[in-house]
Amino acid sequence: MNTNRKIGAVMLAMLVLVLTAGCMKLDMNLEVSSQDTVSGDVTFAISKSLAEMGQENGGEAGVPATDNLFGGEVNAEVTPFDDGKFVGSTYKLDAVPLENFATSNDSSQLSIVREGDYLVVSGLLDMTGGDPDSIKEAMENPFTSALFEGTSIRVAITLPGTIEETTGVVEGNTVVWEGTMGDSLDISAKAKAPLPGSIDWVLIGVIAVLLVAVAAIVLIGRGRAKAKKESAKDSGVQDSQAEQAQTNSNI
Repeated sequence: MNTNRKIGAVMLAMLVLVLTAGCMKLDMNLEVSSQDTVSGDVTFAISKSLAEMGQENGGEAGVPATDNLFGGEVNAEVTPFDDGKFVGSTYKLDAVPLENFATSNDSSQLSIVREGDYLVVSGLLDMTGGDPDSIKEAMENPFTSALFEGTSIRVAITLPGTIEETTGVVEGNTVVWEGTMGDSLDISAKAKAPLPGSIDWVLIGVIAVLLVAVAAIVLIGRGRAKAKKESAKDSGVQDSQAEQAQTNSNI
C-alpha cells in the first residue's frame, strides 16, 4: 500500500512537472524609462529532454505559449533560444508604453502602472502547479530530482526614481526576484518617479522660503550699510561745524 502511494505520488509529480514546464528557465530583464515605456528582454525555455519527451508522446515541438507573460498588447521581437540544455524563445521589448504592457485585471500577470508620481509593479509568479507538496517531493526524489537541475527563475526590473517599497532585493535602481519550482513569487515594488516636467510643489515651497530668506538678508545688509553711511555723513557735518566755530573764535 505504501509502495503504491509512493509510486502514485511520483507519477502525480511527473504529471505536474510536465504540465508546469518542469525544468524551466525564465530570465526577465526589464527597464522602465522616465517616459513610461518598458524595454528589455525575456527568455522563457524548458529543458531539451522535457521538450523531446513531450514530442515523443504526441506533443508539439517547442515551448508552451508565453502570451500570458504580458497582460496587454505587446509587440515583441522573438528569437529562438537554445543554450544546449534549454530550448525556447527570447522576447525583446523596445519602448513599449506602460498602458500596453499589462491591461488585464488578472492579479497573477505582471503589471507596471503609473499612479501619480509613483510607478507600481505587481504580479504573482506561481510555480506551484497547484500542488506544491508534490513538486517538492519530486525535487527531493532521486528518480525525478534530475529533471529539475538547472531550473532558473529570475526577474529583474529597473525603475527610475527612488524605490520606496518592494518584496525583492534592491540593487541600485534594479529590483531582483529569484526562485525555483514550487515557489510562489510575490512581485511587488513601488518607486517615486515623477514624470519630467511635472511640478514638485514641495521643492517649489523650499525654494520660495530660501529666496525670501536671501531677500531678507540682502535688505538687512543694505539697511545697515545705509545707516552706517548716514552716520558717517552726520559725523562729517558735525566735524565741519566744529572746525568753522574754532575758526570764528580765533578771528
